[in-house]
Amino acid sequence: MNIITRFDLGQHVFPIFQRAEEVTEPCPECDGTGRLALVKGGTTRCTSFECRNGRVFREVRMPWAIASRDASDIGNIQVSLYSAFNSLRDDERRYMLDSTGVGSGRLWDESDLFATAEEAQAECDKRNSKSTRLAP
Repeated sequence: MNIITRFDLGQHVFPIFQRAEEVTEPCPECDGTGRLALVKGGTTRCTSFECRNGRVFREVRMPWAIASRDASDIGNIQVSLYSAFNSLRDDERRYMLDSTGVGSGRLWDESDLFATAEEAQAECDKRNSKSTRLAP
């Protein structure tokens, strides 16, 4: 049996990942200051339930980005192949990188690794063109 992988041991690759990014805007009650003026002078903390130090949460986005600090050489390849009897499972090819630990580090799916930074960025752009919004 020949097992074919997209990458080889020792090959330098560029991983991509999704990172959580909160989207906020200035609180309309306190104009983003986090404080409200009192009638008799002075200020108090903004009383808006949504206000957090002058910012109001709107949504979480999960954009794709190149994990630049994790770009490194492949130190381990794990392949799981399934028979037709297990047709509900897809074959898996996962990699451990020297930068994220071999043996007990992060496993990267083959679809999230690229041979060049340009290929990785193009895939990020493609995936980001689809919705990356989690919650309103």
